Amino acid sequence: MTTILTEEGQELMAESDLRRDMRTESLLRDWNIPFEFDPEFPVNKLDANYDESQVREIKHRAPQENVNEYAIQMRAGAMFPPMVATHSRRLIDGNTRKGAAETIGLETFPVYLVKLPQASYGPMIGAALNQMGGKRLTDEEAFLAAETMIRNGHADEAIARTIGKSAASIRNYRRQTRYKDAAERTGVGEVKITATAQRALADIKLDEPFKEAVELVSTAKLQPRDIQDLVEKIADTRSEAQALEVIQDVRTKVAPAGPPPHKRNLTKAATQAGRQIDAFLAKVKVPPGELAPTSLRAELEPKWIRLSGLCSEVLLAFSENAPVEPEPESA
Repeated sequence: MTTILTEEGQELMAESDLRRDMRTESLLRDWNIPFEFDPEFPVNKLDANYDESQVREIKHRAPQENVNEYAIQMRAGAMFPPMVATHSRRLIDGNTRKGAAETIGLETFPVYLVKLPQASYGPMIGAALNQMGGKRLTDEEAFLAAETMIRNGHADEAIARTIGKSAASIRNYRRQTRYKDAAERTGVGEVKITATAQRALADIKLDEPFKEAVELVSTAKLQPRDIQDLVEKIADTRSEAQALEVIQDVRTKVAPAGPPPHKRNLTKAATQAGRQIDAFLAKVKVPPGELAPTSLRAELEPKWIRLSGLCSEVLLAFSENAPVEPEPESA
């Protein structure tokens, strides 16, 4: 059966086709992302507050000056590319266009509705669309987009093309991702060191040497060349104990000069320990019984015993250092 469109229907279809964006459609097809195009999607039904679907940091979404500029252009008849959202109406790309449309009272706007294989693909698509024609990502946003793609198993070349960075930059992002995982695992995620230092320290394989090296780099303010030398020396060791000896040798060499006793920050160790406890408690949210499998008793029980003993000593120290309450004067 042949369907014959009226002249009005043909005009509506032609106008709808004008609002499509071939670059967006080409990208979605290349990524095998199913989509449908709605030329008149209700603007007020788009959810722009769902962070997991967007690549932009909140502070960089829809700057007011850009919204005002887009609104003026829309009033003058300028045509903007369609927005992109998930089938559940969570906005992926188009914060400024949405803000401008709302400013001038537009009730509908062209939108591509995509069906994502998993939620993490939202920021990846947003990064690719911004690279094609939008505002470039900040360094932090580019790293977060790259991290998402790295964790989803994408190749360096594909990531580089998507976010507009060199393959060398992506390799650096991989090192920073490894560092981030190791830092969270060992409780030093809050320790501040440079991105260059993070990339170098990411090559340390064992957790305890990694943790000690991070704290050494942070406190001693080691230079990049010194950090690289430290990592290479650790790589040449054959055991965790040898690696820790290397770190201690460096710590001794960079210790402050002058007659002892050297001034120490008495609260730093306590603060770092507190952060490690926070990280530990945040991750261990299972019943105690699940942490004590019989098959691992020989390996794990001594560690829990050491932890229990340390907790008792710290609590005793708090008790001993508590201020003494003055006894009331007798009448």
